[in-house]
Amino acid sequence: MNTKLKLLILSFLILINSSILAQEIKEENQISPEQEELDQFFMLMSMAMTYKFWQKEAINKRGANIGAILVDENGKIVSHGLDSEFVLGNRTKHAEMVTIESYFIRTQKNNLEKLTLYSTIESCAMCAGALTFKKLERDVYGQKDSIFGNAFQRLQYNSSEDENGFQPYPDKVELMHSEISEIKELEKLHEEFDWENKALRDFLVSKPVEAVFEKAYEKFFIFNPIYPENKEIIENARKYFQQL
Repeated sequence: MNTKLKLLILSFLILINSSILAQEIKEENQISPEQEELDQFFMLMSMAMTYKFWQKEAINKRGANIGAILVDENGKIVSHGLDSEFVLGNRTKHAEMVTIESYFIRTQKNNLEKLTLYSTIESCAMCAGALTFKKLERDVYGQKDSIFGNAFQRLQYNSSEDENGFQPYPDKVELMHSEISEIKELEKLHEEFDWENKALRDFLVSKPVEAVFEKAYEKFFIFNPIYPENKEIIENARKYFQQL
């Protein structure tokens, strides 16, 4: 068999395996239309909460413009948090960490089973590790982190066949990348942003980004559920928001 034919067959096998893997992932994360509607709403809510407490400057009194909310299996919000690195003088106080730490303190529980976290941006390695270790069921995230992203996936990477390699972490979080229009806008702005001598917190105080969060804030209040079973969940979520 000549080399060109071998490469052709190899390319075909890789293509087939990739398609099968993509389908398996799609089926594994398949959700009902009702849940998809709630995912859209709670992502808007996490953005609306962030906008409600918007920081105009990159170095400010609280932290970066990143927010997260924690929701139980019945659609009840059980915790929320905003990035608070500056106000607490602690670089580990990302929005996800503030959210789950508040939940643990208030409930005295020690895991995140049957809970879903909604965050405005993809989790970093620290947050992904903590959420996985504490057995979070689902993570629905907004803007992808093109530089330090895929932290959850890295925990599942199997390098055991390599010299000094490792088995994947035993626990796994179901991931869902939100595709609401506001998140797509943020990701486009992220690609076009002038990153010279700037960090993520600088991007998150830019005027175009603020305008996207403002749009999500407005949409959050007029969001009208299609599915009747989601109406009470959304009404209660809005009441929760008003008390923030």
